[in-house]
Amino acid sequence: MAGTSLKIEDQYVEDMGSFFDEYGRNMEEAMESYLQIMNTIKEDSLMEGDTAEALAVFIEHGEFLKGKMEALGEMAKSVCANFLDEVDEKDQFLF
Repeated sequence: MAGTSLKIEDQYVEDMGSFFDEYGRNMEEAMESYLQIMNTIKEDSLMEGDTAEALAVFIEHGEFLKGKMEALGEMAKSVCANFLDEVDEKDQFLF
């Protein structure tokens, strides 16, 4: 396979890892704010019946997501770093 090569721009992979890490933190903050708003609506309103039950279930599912988005961002950053390490380890050329 003469002439076939794979070029990986380390900086791009590192930047993407940082992007995913920051995006996960931002999504976590957004979810926290959103859940605060939903809880305020639930506590301050006089809702009853199906709407109140649906809102409670929605909040419950949102609470389940807390912590997961930030963890996914951290995991993506780690995958990017490990990818570069593995490529460097297997690479036979010194750059």
